Amino acid sequence: MNIDELKALSIVKKKYIRLVKKVVLIPDFEKLSVAGVNFVKAFKLTDLCVLNSHEYIDYLKFARELGFDLKDKNILYPKKH
Repeated sequence: MNIDELKALSIVKKKYIRLVKKVVLIPDFEKLSVAGVNFVKAFKLTDLCVLNSHEYIDYLKFARELGFDLKDKNILYPKKH
């Protein structure tokens, strides 16, 4: 494992190498971790991927600025479209 995979492993706290490898591909995955994102749920409930991760990070930033409750599952993990 490389250093980024070890960081991702410490964040996701799951011993699923496929999940860790998916998380590592997300630019700034550490920012999502700070926001309280559960990556298992994020990949399952949203369309989070490498190509749109910046949009998800922006969405969480704006939601926080607007005072939305990021503990609400429906806010934190918007449905796939």
